[in-house]
Amino acid sequence: MALVLAGDRTIYAPGQSPRFTVSMVSMASGTCELPARALTLRITSGHDLIWSSTDCVRPDSASFTLRRGSAVIRTLTWDRRRSTPGCRSPRAAARPGTYVATLTLNASKPHRHVFFLR
Repeated sequence: MALVLAGDRTIYAPGQSPRFTVSMVSMASGTCELPARALTLRITSGHDLIWSSTDCVRPDSASFTLRRGSAVIRTLTWDRRRSTPGCRSPRAAARPGTYVATLTLNASKPHRHVFFLR
């Protein structure tokens, strides 16, 4: 599986929401289904976990159908708010600073994108 994480920019002004593009390409010989829960995007600042895509995943979340050599592309926009397991509210706003978006697929090598919130 080839996996790529890209951010739409490196510096976000106040009010701008970071947007990430995830590209997946299967190298397997046939078609396979990848559960959405297998992909995790986490946003951290230092050792502090700010947001995780797994915090609000529904049990019936979609899966991705992957075919050898065909890219599946998904875009995710982060609203600059912290997440909590189970999507509890209220959600505090992230502060200005340096952040790292990390994408993993199961136990694969992580893909990172460093960005800044102003």
